[in-house]
Amino acid sequence: MNWKAKWIKPVEDMGDVAPKFVKAFAAKGEVKEAFLTVTAQGIYDARINDKRVSDYVLAPGFTAYTHRLQYQTYDVTEFVQQQNRIEVLVGKGWYRSRLLWCSCPFQEEMQKNPAGLFLELAITYADGSHEIICSDESWQAEES
Repeated sequence: MNWKAKWIKPVEDMGDVAPKFVKAFAAKGEVKEAFLTVTAQGIYDARINDKRVSDYVLAPGFTAYTHRLQYQTYDVTEFVQQQNRIEVLVGKGWYRSRLLWCSCPFQEEMQKNPAGLFLELAITYADGSHEIICSDESWQAEES
């Protein structure tokens, strides 16, 4: 895929506080369909206009982080309105937590990393036009 999103992280170290990444935007017309693709360095809880995008818990799931990072895509057409707010809370999860069964240099280095978020919201409007809202430097990181 040709991603437009960028990895984002909090501007300053938030310690053990799980950052909440926030972006407000206005839809440019009537929404025909909208799909949210997201992953995190940590686990995430994504919401659009205060509605969870999925019942999936502990996403993106455990994986071999040296080789891959899973992502999920959700149909969020029903959540997108004229005025919108995306919020993604990112916890340490398996990526950045101390794992009892894995005490290795790689895991110890990952624990020092800040939370990271990678997200694209692809919107198709009724008139056939498209828009992508993606993680970039315009997002705000707040304390949860």
